[in-house]
Amino acid sequence: MPTLSATTTLLPPAVHLKAPSFASIERSRDIRQLFTDKRIILCQDTEATGVLQTILVMEQFLSSSVKHKENVTFIHICTRASIPQPLDSVPDLVRQINQLYGTPQSVPIHFYHQDLDTDEYDALLSAADAALIMGSHPHASIAAQTFIARRRSYNIPLIVSNGSPLLRTSQVVIAADQSDPKALVNLLECALDGNKQNITASVKEQQQQPKFLEQLVKRQEQQQKFKTILLNSTQLNDAYRSANKRLFLFDYDGTLTPIVSNPDDAKPTRALLRYLQALCNDPDNVVWVVSGRDQATLESWIGSSVQGIGLSAEHGSFMKLPEQSSSWVDMLATADMSWKSTSLKIFESFTAQTPGTVVEQKKASITWHYRNAIDPQLALEQCEACYKELTKIPGVDILRGKMNLEVRSLLVNKGNVVQRIQQSVGADFVLCGGDDRTDEDMFHALKNEPAYCVLIGPQDKETEARYSIPTSEQFVACV
Repeated sequence: MPTLSATTTLLPPAVHLKAPSFASIERSRDIRQLFTDKRIILCQDTEATGVLQTILVMEQFLSSSVKHKENVTFIHICTRASIPQPLDSVPDLVRQINQLYGTPQSVPIHFYHQDLDTDEYDALLSAADAALIMGSHPHASIAAQTFIARRRSYNIPLIVSNGSPLLRTSQVVIAADQSDPKALVNLLECALDGNKQNITASVKEQQQQPKFLEQLVKRQEQQQKFKTILLNSTQLNDAYRSANKRLFLFDYDGTLTPIVSNPDDAKPTRALLRYLQALCNDPDNVVWVVSGRDQATLESWIGSSVQGIGLSAEHGSFMKLPEQSSSWVDMLATADMSWKSTSLKIFESFTAQTPGTVVEQKKASITWHYRNAIDPQLALEQCEACYKELTKIPGVDILRGKMNLEVRSLLVNKGNVVQRIQQSVGADFVLCGGDDRTDEDMFHALKNEPAYCVLIGPQDKETEARYSIPTSEQFVACV
């Protein structure tokens, strides 16, 4: 891992900056108070081409930094003065990362594509524990110089692009290659380890909060609109015991088992199989696993070990009733599947251009996985391009999963499946658990039912479920 110089950086003689205003100082204290238990990493891109690269660095940092990922908040600023063009795909990507690594109490990435007034901008610079300022645009140089001036007394680390003009001055700053995410993650870890100062700041009450904080609050209020109720095991147990007929509807990946980088490693544990069998042994219970997995996998992993369980494969394309003598039913036997060959050609084309990605063919759907792409930045860009190509195919539903794209027939989804099951069972207690976009179809279908629809994920994630629980492990333990 690279080491950091302990030398305090100084502005070149030609640069003259005004001292921060009192309002800026107060705003900085408020920002520190807002993230009181976090280390703030300020990121600024001055070129549109670098924005996705920086976000990729954040994602890799959150996935790999065991020491710092729980106590870091990224604030990513892209001013419209330096990047006037729209950044349409970025908010969705940031939202996905926040859903993956955030918690009900903490959002790891705050992204802003806007201009800030001087006081707000100074406050951000003054509050940061480290900074990553990328690009060779003049705005990058100005931002870096301002950051140095505001934080010089604390020896706060600053990382800039290899092409930064600051590297030609007497500045002692850290140079980084933005195209190497792994190296940047190492630099950020080193920067945080090198900053040993215990920076504290008092907070004075203000009648008027700064615009930047107002926007943070506004964003939190927006998230509150979707805030779910944390699942209460006692309440769930009481409802279970008082019911006459009970229905359990479980997604598999991310719900009964954690998401893993290699899908073949998500086999159920012996304990999970025992839990499912125990539920099935009660004659008043009907248990289904409603998954995107194919028939063979569900049969091998679950059906062969758990007696009396219902299985739905490929999001409802194939169903096997809980009766032991039941065989698989093809729900798309008469459907037009001509879209598959077109989709496959598109996926194969993007796979050839993106090393490390793979195509998974099922009988009723096709999925392109890019979690293990050799160049993650390229994979993100290819994902957007691939999605646009797929939208030209009529009669299909395109699903953005966790590091994958899936195409399936519009005729089948998990919502149709659970409606069909509930109509046949007539349960007065329903527990439905899921973690991603495909499971929202189940939640929507059960909206008017006496159902416990549970999102496995952050409490503030947008969902039609009423309840949530943070992890699959907690969900299984609760069940």
